[in-house]
Amino acid sequence: MFASFASFLLAVSVGLSSGAPDPQARATAAGYEQLRGFATVLVTHLNRALGTEHLPPFVGAPVTPGLIVTADPSRVQLFDRFAVPLSAGRVSPPEPSPECASKCPKILFDTFRRWWFELGVESRTHAVEVPDVVLIGAHRDLPAQTLTQIAYAASESRPIQPPRLMLLTHGGPAGVRGIPFYLVRPGGLTLPPNSAALGLTVTIEPGRFVVTAAARSFGRTLSATSVPELVAILKDVHRHHPNKAAIVYRFSGDVSVGNFVATYAAVREEFPVAVLGDDEPITIP
Repeated sequence: MFASFASFLLAVSVGLSSGAPDPQARATAAGYEQLRGFATVLVTHLNRALGTEHLPPFVGAPVTPGLIVTADPSRVQLFDRFAVPLSAGRVSPPEPSPECASKCPKILFDTFRRWWFELGVESRTHAVEVPDVVLIGAHRDLPAQTLTQIAYAASESRPIQPPRLMLLTHGGPAGVRGIPFYLVRPGGLTLPPNSAALGLTVTIEPGRFVVTAAARSFGRTLSATSVPELVAILKDVHRHHPNKAAIVYRFSGDVSVGNFVATYAAVREEFPVAVLGDDEPITIP
């Protein structure tokens, strides 16, 4: 699509810039292909790499310009430069990286780290900024655990500061949209005893939802076997904790990205903030 990866950086820069030296003029002078507007770049690439119809359906937030990662059951692709093979949507080999506190797979961590390094070199060469947003276009059938691994690898391998994260969705007539999400701190999170945090967690298992919380005042484990039952439980939790907005989502088995988005869509009215975690504990002494 682009003459070089630098042309993609310039395309993203066009979407991000608001007073920087004219990136369009630099792109024209360098002879790079230009697609009008970042949304066009995004949709064109998604259709070539994945097919926007395979994104999970949900009318999310408008998409912020950023770097594009796509993942289907056969591979993870970092724009059009690097790819990590998957086996039935799982990273193979799964060995964890010793440099990744969340124990994300070494092959993912090393690939993302190489990507960030090359982006840094090309950004300095062509005087454009490296965006701090990673957009993940994941096939709705991709295991949600793989999505979590991708997000941790992208975040922990980025020098200086982790990126902001957005999961892309198919918004029907609204086009490609997204769900901004966060990660539990790699290695876990310990909050002070007087913290007002709840640490509400929903573990999505095949055919079951398990609701727990780190706060001792919660003091129970709840379960549901359907989304409506889960919604009823969380509405009751929200009535008792009206100022809480976040849920930590964990996944097991063959739970897919589509399952996660459908669950989020059902509960977002009470809990609009999505946080993903793997085995990272949340504790309140």
